[in-house]
Amino acid sequence: MRARSRLDSRRGQALSARIFVALGVAAAALGCAPAEPAKVPEQPRLAHSFAAAFDAEAEDPMAAAPYLAAIDAAVQNPGAPNALATVIASLDALVFGATPNLDLVRDHAIAYRSRELFTEVVERLRKAWLAGGGPRSAPAAPFMRGLLANALHRLALFIGDEQPASVWVRRRGCVDEAAVVGPLDAMPLLGLSGRAPGLGGWAAFPESFQGVPPFATDLRPEVVGADACAIDVNATSFLMGTRAVVVDIDNPRAQRVSFALTSASAASLEVTLRPAYGGAGDSSPTMYEPSGRLTLANPDPLYTQAQKPYGGGVNLQGYLGVRVSSWVSVGFMGGWRSSSATSDQTHDGLARSALMAGPYVRIYVPIVPVVEPWLGLGAAYVHDLQTWKGPVATTAGSLNVDQTLEHHGVAVPVTLGVDYKILPMIAAGLSFQYAPVFGVGGCYKAEGSGIASTSFCSDESADKKITASKGYGMWSLGLNLRLTVPPT
Repeated sequence: MRARSRLDSRRGQALSARIFVALGVAAAALGCAPAEPAKVPEQPRLAHSFAAAFDAEAEDPMAAAPYLAAIDAAVQNPGAPNALATVIASLDALVFGATPNLDLVRDHAIAYRSRELFTEVVERLRKAWLAGGGPRSAPAAPFMRGLLANALHRLALFIGDEQPASVWVRRRGCVDEAAVVGPLDAMPLLGLSGRAPGLGGWAAFPESFQGVPPFATDLRPEVVGADACAIDVNATSFLMGTRAVVVDIDNPRAQRVSFALTSASAASLEVTLRPAYGGAGDSSPTMYEPSGRLTLANPDPLYTQAQKPYGGGVNLQGYLGVRVSSWVSVGFMGGWRSSSATSDQTHDGLARSALMAGPYVRIYVPIVPVVEPWLGLGAAYVHDLQTWKGPVATTAGSLNVDQTLEHHGVAVPVTLGVDYKILPMIAAGLSFQYAPVFGVGGCYKAEGSGIASTSFCSDESADKKITASKGYGMWSLGLNLRLTVPPT
């Protein structure tokens, strides 16, 4: 037994020596070979995947699979370049419907194009959300899951499925309410570059804030509840300007907190055409009214307002503005107005027209989602012109010459209207407008063969002044045709 033990011991030592030598030789051999660089896993080409999905949809409007595959690849590789952008763009095509040039159509995204596609999209997005629940080393990972939950919440609301909608609205991580203060700054976009006054550091939440004078000098925070995760920051005031939105976050332990804010467009382009019928009084606002020794022999009856031949006519107005919120739009308007005229033997070719232009503001009062009553206020320069050919008394007798009455004024148009949204971007409705016009100047002119060009204006000196510029009123009843891009 002892001899066998010694033999086994010697064999073991020899075996150990051989193994040791072999390992040493192997190590030496490896040490002589050049080290190979560690292989880095190749990142998926997510931008190319989305481009391929876009091309596939162009050929087949029911092609949802390429977009879903792009989302799966992005969720599996959240740290890859363009991963978050791929999820956002793919969900726009599948669910949210942010396809260029198709904003006129409701629910045009791929998921709504057939029942089979709807079911497939819901199931694949649910699996993608579950797949993204692993370790979140990439900063984009929680935002991807939030976007997927947002899309699934939207789809559940579309079919009116209450139970999934309540689940996905919680998984979106929406705030239930927020304290809104504003307007703190009169410039909505420039105000974003700085910090809201009174909200820096760890100081207590102020009870009041300094706002924009004169209508919002003393502001107090108001709690605004969320409606399907959306907080209406204009609920506190219809005035334009920057708002501060304050929310409470309960963070029980040390961890990364991801916060996302989705906002509608800061402003929408608003274009309105308003064909209308209206009037501007039956007589001339520029009239004969001598204040000194100068007088005219037999002034024209239009000039003296002895004749009142004007009636209603066509009104064409155009508005180009910016919809800064769901409540307010501001911009520039212009218009042309004509008046019917009763001609006689002494007034050949009698015509009256006017041009107007100036800024406007429109305040909307949405009652239901598709009906928008509104009030419009503006200020405009108005140029009113009357032309005809008629007799003028001269030293050589009566001559038939061209005559004009010109009026310059400032109008304050007030418009009441109601629009109905036919499509998200297109609305139509009716409106009534009244505009008092305050006269600021006017002239009477006569020129023709056999007579020197003569003019009498309201800015002449007192002893030569025979022309006065009077005020008048304009009214019109019109049709509104409005285009808003993007839709509010």
